[in-house]
Amino acid sequence: MTKYRPRTKPFNHQRRALIWLWKNGNGGLFFEPGTGKTKVAIDFSAALYLQREAQRVLVLSPINALGVWEDQVALHLPEQIERQMEVLEGSIAEKTARIQKMVSNGSSSLQMVVVNYDAIIRRDQEWAIMDVLSAFDADILILDESHYVKNATAKRSLAAHKLGTKARHVLLLTGTPIGNKYLDLYSQLKVIDPMIWRDPYKGDAMSWTRFRYMYGVWGGRTGYELRGYQNLDDLRARYKPYVMTVRKRACLDLPKETDVNIPVKMSQHAWEVYSIFSETGYVVHRTHEIEAPIVLTKLLRLRQMTGGWVHDTSGQILELHRDKLNVLGSLLADLESAERKVLVFAAFVAEMEAICELARTDLLIRGGVSDARRRSVVREFQRTLRSQVLVLHAGSAEALDGLQSVCSDAIFFSKDHSWIKYQQSRGRLVRSGQEDPVTFYHLTVKGSVDNLVDQALREKKNLERMVMDDPDLMIAPQTSEY
Repeated sequence: MTKYRPRTKPFNHQRRALIWLWKNGNGGLFFEPGTGKTKVAIDFSAALYLQREAQRVLVLSPINALGVWEDQVALHLPEQIERQMEVLEGSIAEKTARIQKMVSNGSSSLQMVVVNYDAIIRRDQEWAIMDVLSAFDADILILDESHYVKNATAKRSLAAHKLGTKARHVLLLTGTPIGNKYLDLYSQLKVIDPMIWRDPYKGDAMSWTRFRYMYGVWGGRTGYELRGYQNLDDLRARYKPYVMTVRKRACLDLPKETDVNIPVKMSQHAWEVYSIFSETGYVVHRTHEIEAPIVLTKLLRLRQMTGGWVHDTSGQILELHRDKLNVLGSLLADLESAERKVLVFAAFVAEMEAICELARTDLLIRGGVSDARRRSVVREFQRTLRSQVLVLHAGSAEALDGLQSVCSDAIFFSKDHSWIKYQQSRGRLVRSGQEDPVTFYHLTVKGSVDNLVDQALREKKNLERMVMDDPDLMIAPQTSEY
């Protein structure tokens, strides 16, 4: 690996992780969200490919994070490496056909297949997806958000274990710190090597039942309640050689602010509605008319559509899709599993209400609420363990203090297009008293007005003036992946 030159400069912890993986060949990167574990996996795959030690990479990912891999590979993979990449969606038959095509083409380029966890579950007697993945014969198996296979008896976990037995290199990526969730390690590390959990008495790999009773203390009324742990020195001695843990606070060279773009893909029907409306300013959705007689109304409706809810001509709120909300749910699950408190910014009331329902939180600050209510919500967010999510109106300019003391992660579900209000939103966390690097996640529907909003904010332009001067900016691209 001495000859490998990353395309993008790594931070110190990423460099250490890459060297550690090169020495071990396998491992779990238990990095807190926002510390860049995906880049390490891409660099490791590229380094092995350049050393002619690996060619085929299989990535298992949550379905709502598939698009992230395409963007990250384009950003971090060295330019001299020719690649073939398949981010698999559609039916099982469509997925298997695309993998078979890659297997049969005989290319010497780096081949990457990204597929969601649920696609590998056995659903038929032939287990078609597993047959073709076995033929793909991945040199490197990457489990993105590997806590998705922490349940040792779940179908997706059993399938991942099977794939792990064939791969020469296995990487586990998760933002979940080990903490006291020791039993979650069994299934994840079993993908690397079942003999990590060698039975000290029988000499073979421990079963899940044997493992849970060796390290867990059980009791309660049913006898199946986890009451504590035992033999932890032995447990730590087993897993520590295979796990590297990184926390934000320890990464001293991380910038104070990091922005992560999370691409969102609309369902086909929703994209068709959006595309027609972007061109004509009129569309019918489920018998409801949506119309924009003037340019600025059209801009407003398009912004609503990317979030999922839009007003019809009578003022009724219609649900167009939940695609962005589903991606948010996956991201919140990852952050909450890492025990992170999170701010979520949204521009419209329907979005905020849906987010509160999704996150099971009543911590909501809309524009125009009283000072007393704001202070009460912030205090509860600071102190409570019941809710880890606070939802804020993206255009609210009220002063809020104290959030930075407990939180360093924020998600923009949607944005206010005012640059001043956008900076005020970011300033909730990037301010005096913030001890950790702050990560901002941006949920963006590709090819939509979301990109236009981002451009206006990035260039400090007036979005409304932009579209008044050139209304065609709002028209969705006619050639797209949707």
